[in-house]
Amino acid sequence: MKKTLILLCLMVVGLFAYRPFVDMPPDYQGNTGYSLPYTGNRASPGIEVGITDYDFQNNGSLGRYVWLTGAGGMHFYWTYSFGATGTNRRAYYNYYFPPSYWLGAMPMDTAQSRMGAMETMSDGRALGSAHASVTGGYATRVYLDAAEGAGTFTTKDLPDAGATTTPIWPKQCVDQNDNIYAVATVNGGTHAFWTKSTDEGDTWLPWDSVINTTNAGPIPLRLADYYLQAGRESWASSHASNWTMLANSSGDLLSKVCWETDGNNWYFDTIWTWTPTDSVFPWFWTSVVYDNNYYAHVVFDVQDTAASGGGAQQSGWASQIWHWNQETDAITPVDGGMGWYFTNPGPGYNHGTVSEPQMCIDRATGTLYCTWTYADSLDVAANGYINEDIWGARSTDNGATWIDHHNITNSPTPGAATGFCDADRWQTLAEETVGSDILLFYMNDKEAGAAAFGDATAYTDNPMLFYQYTWPGIEENNTETPRRLSLTAAPNPFVRNTVLSYALPTAGNVSIKLYSVDGRLVQTVQDGRQDAGVYTANVDARQLANGTYFVVLDAANEKVTKSLVVVR
Repeated sequence: MKKTLILLCLMVVGLFAYRPFVDMPPDYQGNTGYSLPYTGNRASPGIEVGITDYDFQNNGSLGRYVWLTGAGGMHFYWTYSFGATGTNRRAYYNYYFPPSYWLGAMPMDTAQSRMGAMETMSDGRALGSAHASVTGGYATRVYLDAAEGAGTFTTKDLPDAGATTTPIWPKQCVDQNDNIYAVATVNGGTHAFWTKSTDEGDTWLPWDSVINTTNAGPIPLRLADYYLQAGRESWASSHASNWTMLANSSGDLLSKVCWETDGNNWYFDTIWTWTPTDSVFPWFWTSVVYDNNYYAHVVFDVQDTAASGGGAQQSGWASQIWHWNQETDAITPVDGGMGWYFTNPGPGYNHGTVSEPQMCIDRATGTLYCTWTYADSLDVAANGYINEDIWGARSTDNGATWIDHHNITNSPTPGAATGFCDADRWQTLAEETVGSDILLFYMNDKEAGAAAFGDATAYTDNPMLFYQYTWPGIEENNTETPRRLSLTAAPNPFVRNTVLSYALPTAGNVSIKLYSVDGRLVQTVQDGRQDAGVYTANVDARQLANGTYFVVLDAANEKVTKSLVVVR
C-alpha cells in the first residue's frame, strides 16, 4: 500500500541555479605529519577542511560530522588516511570560526583510529569518538577538547578497551546536562550496545546497563536483546529530555526502527517493515532531527529489489528517500521520484540511485531541509562508475510535502579519469541552520566508486569540503515589508542557545534586551538602527543560570515582551 502511494506521489524535479562559492583554503597551522592541502583540480564548491585517501570515511553518512556551537564556531570530524594501508587511518579534526579563523587539520589520536562521530558539549567543546586498534583488540574512545577550538584532546576509553569483543563503530550523544551516551556494535556481532557517562567520559556504565525494565507504558527493552544491523546506528541530539538512535533491525523482517531513551530505558517506534509481499526494503542510510515540539523526524533510504542495477552490491538499485514524522506516523517521499529507477553502471558499493539522506532544521521557522547523493547516469567516469552530486529539498509543513528540489554541488565530470573526478558523496549536515543557510560537509571523491571495498582501482587524495549554502528563493519569498512588530523564539525552553526571529514594520532604532525575573539587565542582544524587514538574533545561554528570563523588543514606538526558559 505504501509503495503504491509513493509511486502515485512521484513529481517532476525542478532545477535551480546553484549559488557561486568562494574557495578559501584553511590556514594549516603547524605540520601534523599527516595532512597536506589538496593541490589538484576540482569544480565542487566549498572550503577545503582537509583531505583523505580513504573513500569510505566515517562508515558513510551516519551521524553528524559537522557541529555548530552556540558561539558560532564549527567542529569538523572525518577519518583521514594516506595511502591504501588501513594502519594509516586516523580520527581527524578541524575547527572554523567565521569569517576566517581555521585551527588546521589535526589528528585526535596517534593510534589507528576511525569510524566515529562528532558532538559538542554545552560550553562548545568538541567531543569526538572513534575505535582504535590496540594490543589485544579494540579501544572505543571519546576525545574531549580542553576548550572550544583548542585542539587539545583528552582521550577517554569506553568499557572493555583492548578486548576483541569491545563494541566498535561508536556514535555518541550529549544531553542537556552534558551526560554522554554512546552506542556501538561488536565487530561481526548482531546486537547494539549502549553506555553512559555522567562525568565527561571519566567513568562509564557497563555496556548495556538498564536501570528499569518494567513493562509499564511503552514496552522498554534491553537494547542488546534486539537484533540490529552491525555498525549502522545513527544518533540524534535533542533539546528535549529524550535522545534518539536509528537502526535497521533484522530477523524474520527487515525494519527501520527509531529508538528513544529517557536516560534509563529504551523505547522504539517501528517506522517501516519489509514484508515478502513488497519488494521495497529499508537500507541503512538514515538521519534524524527533533522539531521545536520535540517530535522526531527521520529521513531514510529505501531500495527496490524488483529492479536491481549493475555494479557492486546494492550499487545503482532503484531507491527513494522517505520521511517519517513521529507525531503523525506518516511517511512521505522526499526526492520527488528522481531515484526510482536503477542505473547501470552504478555509483559504487552500498549506493542506490539516491542515497545518504541527511536532515537539518531552521529553529527560527521550523523548516526542514534534506540532502542526498544522486547518481546521474549521464555522468559516468572513465572507470565505469557514476560521479554523484548532492541534491536537496526543503519542507515548510513538517515533512508533509517537499519543495525546491535542486542540485546543490552541481559538478558533473563525465569521462573523468582517476584523480580528476568530482564525485560528491559521504555528506553530512550540521543539525541546525545558520539563518536559512545549511552547513554541508562532504567528500569530493577524485575517483568514482568506493576504493575501500574494491569498486575503484586507486586511492586518491580527496578534499573534505565545507559548504555554507544559501537555499535559492528563500530571500525572495521574504521581501514583503512586515505589517506589524513581532517576536518569536525557538527553541524555548532551551539549553545552549535560542534563535530570536523578529519583524520590523518600519526602519528605526531597535533594542533587544534580556532581563532576569527581578528586572536586572542580563544581555543586550541588539542595539542600533535597522531597516524594515525580518531578522534573526542569537541568545547565548552558556553563562545563564536555569530559570525564566524576559526578552524585550523595543522598536517602532512599541514594545514586545516574551519569556524565555533556560533548562539544563
